[in-house]
Amino acid sequence: MSSEQPAGHLARIKRMHPLWSIRHVTEGHGWTAHRDGYARIWAATLASLERQLAGARPGGSDKGES
Repeated sequence: MSSEQPAGHLARIKRMHPLWSIRHVTEGHGWTAHRDGYARIWAATLASLERQLAGARPGGSDKGES
């Protein structure tokens, strides 16, 4: 995936996880993903966010990496 452009990587993650709202952090750095107003994930990189979303429990409250 190293040849993948960031915009393409983000688009692919959004297609793979349509129930999640994924956004770049505007104040600071990293990425957040929100689902159903309850589950929330933070990651420093898109690759890390993708790994966390792949392991997220449906309906669960997942915490991101620090």
